[in-house]
Amino acid sequence: MNMTTKQYLNSLRVFQYLFSVGMLSTAGVVGYLLNSMDAIPLIEDESQYTLFNILCIAFGISLSITAMYVFNLLLSRVNENAPLPVKLEHLKKAYILRGAMIEGAGVFALVVFILTMSMAAIYVFTGCLLLIVALFPSRKEIKRNLRLSPEESLKIDQYSSVITNPNDLIFKNRMN
Repeated sequence: MNMTTKQYLNSLRVFQYLFSVGMLSTAGVVGYLLNSMDAIPLIEDESQYTLFNILCIAFGISLSITAMYVFNLLLSRVNENAPLPVKLEHLKKAYILRGAMIEGAGVFALVVFILTMSMAAIYVFTGCLLLIVALFPSRKEIKRNLRLSPEESLKIDQYSSVITNPNDLIFKNRMN
């Protein structure tokens, strides 16, 4: 079974949706649990409260920056002469890793919120969620990230062009 450009883009977008829905559903569960109980902060000491807020903000920012760096690093290691299906497989792995790292920072912020009831943690969570939404994949971004040849760029621009054959990817992965 071959995959067209439109199908490939939709598969990348599914990951972005799943990261967003996962974060929102986790936040919903936390909100429901805290609302159904008499929610009081578990950490009431002012110095610990400040420490958790600083850790939450630092962790959210550093993990988000690290996610972007790892994404660019993984894509910089893709051989420019590799066939398009191989490049796209590396791109998908980089998208998943970047999204998971940003989602991890958001979930950590929710844990800090449970402990401290701090608005700073909610801001970090919201920032992570907005970052995942902002990094929604597009054809232009794919072409820029993978440094595609003109022929490969043409395939990406045409929604109905066949770009991957999963059997070729399986074969190539066994060869490596």
